[in-house]
Amino acid sequence: MQHNKCPNCGATVFSQPITDDNQPQVIIHCEYCGSQFNVQNPFYRPEPVVHTTTFSSYSTTYTYSNISPRKSGGWRNAKDREHKVARFLGYAIGGLMAPFVLGMWFVSFSKPKDLPVEVTAILTGLMLFFFFLARASGKELKRRRMEGEIM
Repeated sequence: MQHNKCPNCGATVFSQPITDDNQPQVIIHCEYCGSQFNVQNPFYRPEPVVHTTTFSSYSTTYTYSNISPRKSGGWRNAKDREHKVARFLGYAIGGLMAPFVLGMWFVSFSKPKDLPVEVTAILTGLMLFFFFLARASGKELKRRRMEGEIM
């Protein structure tokens, strides 16, 4: 749900515009004063630009265009190789950090406080981030294998 401020009365208007993703702006109706105003469509996606080149060779004409299906950048659209590298590096870096972080916890709770606990907690979080990154990449590769996307 999207919220906007009415330019007429200043009220916050909560509404879900029902439009296609090809319209750059949406008309919103204020529930309080009844006015209408335009806002940016949050679902707007411009059409891709298509460049077409035509080549003629003897009696055959070839047409090439650069249009391809839209892929949003994200975890599921990463290549298999990227997931394998993330899995390897996540386990390797996390595994190398584990003994170091464990030693830091012992030093943090020793009698003379040489190391603040906050530093140890931050590095523990960083180590866990690498382990969870590796685990998520492994699960995504497993999902792709089960669906037959990886041979």
